[in-house]
Amino acid sequence: MGETLRAYRPYLTIYVAWHPRFRAGQGIADRIYSHFCRDVGQPMSRTLGIPVFFRSTPASKEAILPLEIALDESRHSAVVALVDDHMVSDDDWCRYIKAIWRKTGGSRSPHRLYPVALTRNAFNLDRKVARNNFIRLYDHGRAAGSSLLTSTLTHELCRILLNRPRLAQLGTAGRVRFSPAPITLFISHAKADGLREAEAIQRYVATETSLKTFFDAQDLPPGFDFETEIKAHAAQCALIAVKTDAYASREWCRREVVAAKRYGSPLIVVNAVRHGEDRSFPYMGNVPTVRWTSASTRCLKAVTDLALAEVLRHAYFRGHLEAMSRLAGLRGRKVCLSRPPELLTLLRIGGPTRGSGRRPATVIYPDPPLGDEEMDLVTELAPGTVMTTPTQLPMNGG
Repeated sequence: MGETLRAYRPYLTIYVAWHPRFRAGQGIADRIYSHFCRDVGQPMSRTLGIPVFFRSTPASKEAILPLEIALDESRHSAVVALVDDHMVSDDDWCRYIKAIWRKTGGSRSPHRLYPVALTRNAFNLDRKVARNNFIRLYDHGRAAGSSLLTSTLTHELCRILLNRPRLAQLGTAGRVRFSPAPITLFISHAKADGLREAEAIQRYVATETSLKTFFDAQDLPPGFDFETEIKAHAAQCALIAVKTDAYASREWCRREVVAAKRYGSPLIVVNAVRHGEDRSFPYMGNVPTVRWTSASTRCLKAVTDLALAEVLRHAYFRGHLEAMSRLAGLRGRKVCLSRPPELLTLLRIGGPTRGSGRRPATVIYPDPPLGDEEMDLVTELAPGTVMTTPTQLPMNGG
């Protein structure tokens, strides 16, 4: 029997809370919904589909506050509190947010409260809540503030789901609460013609974000094996492949891409080809791409935002699809992917071989399903392997 609906818990749920007198709150909440759940303007796009719920309107005609947030109904809950002057001056709302803070403040809590300071008075909400680091938007315009909010939340959600410890945390046995380690971006590039773009990305990440970077041999300690270190970082980081004219002709660039694909790591391609390539590298497909236009803040932000979104997609779908497979009662060997399957994916998974006793796997990947032209190729290489998406699971489960 599969996991019953009553026992099922979503892997991650986002709640957005704002005071009903804060008129801009609905617009900010809608942008968070479009970014993390579904873009209503592009209903067929490969969105994250993370559940997003709003808390603003009173729960009933007699109530003052909205419904309580049942944090434990999801494996991870993230509460985004849009703190403005209306909320600060309302004692009932102050208690509402403080109650959430108490439930999310434990060192081992899988849930988080993210207070967003929309005015300078936001820190007067509550003395204890104010000890948290707010996301500060009051010095930014509407467009810049909205972009900063979604970027920051994306990074923080990645850190919740991956939960990688900092070095200072090791050996403390949970006695001290540390924030999870920041996400590291592996900037893969050909020094012959991609160094300028790679250095621009590295500078932007260092000065404008709380992310970290791995920049090829410059970040390798002396005395360690180059190939081992490169593969280890490809497995642990998100790879940004700066695709220039020379990129595909460089052995180590190709190795880095293949390593990322083999390990199922997040990967994006920055298309910076100027004139053309003698031969394009065939394993750089099936991933998000962004066009390099210049070393402008707008372009650099687009690169880092896309890389972060792919890290979140990878972390979220790994847990979400595992939960969906249990709900569907899926038995046997299963593999959960954050991107649609391809031929290299099947090589990583490994199919049944004669005399091995290994049974075909069920491969679960995000909606929408592959078209027939791609599905025919992957099933020809791995006969018996079932390729399915969450919407198709009821037909393939059990």
